[in-house]
Amino acid sequence: MKLLFSLVAIVLLAGCTVPRMNTASGRPEVLIQSPLAKVKPALAAALVNKRYLIISDSEMTLVAEGDAGGWADFWFTNTLTGERPRSRIRFTLLNQEQSTRVIAALSMAHAPGWGGRSAEEENPYAGPQLQYFLDCLAADIEGRARPSAPPKPPKPALTGRMQ
Repeated sequence: MKLLFSLVAIVLLAGCTVPRMNTASGRPEVLIQSPLAKVKPALAAALVNKRYLIISDSEMTLVAEGDAGGWADFWFTNTLTGERPRSRIRFTLLNQEQSTRVIAALSMAHAPGWGGRSAEEENPYAGPQLQYFLDCLAADIEGRARPSAPPKPPKPALTGRMQ
């Protein structure tokens, strides 16, 4: 019985691996050839243009929040209060002489549930979209052409009785 439980646990845990970005931090990041004093205002402007609100700003971090939208609204809106989930992006900005390293992490802040507590979960699947956003930001600041958009992931194949 213990062996069966162990095998089931291994199979389930192996299927729960999270995609990791191929960067030093394991998250979306970019090195922008410009000082921090120029990068931070450009990042804030790009976020505001995408309908995010800057909710926190310190020397090394910038946090923005926006509507989660889509299925997140359907699944995580609090039916008692009508409060909706929010997408939250945290940027870490590291000054490196004449360049700035920007690291991003996206999470979803759930609306408070029955217990009155809200939760925040990091979304590791948003990596390619965040990386593209950072690459475009770097291109705009450095005055070069933007990269082409990443390919959309393939639609899941229907299997079994659903066909």
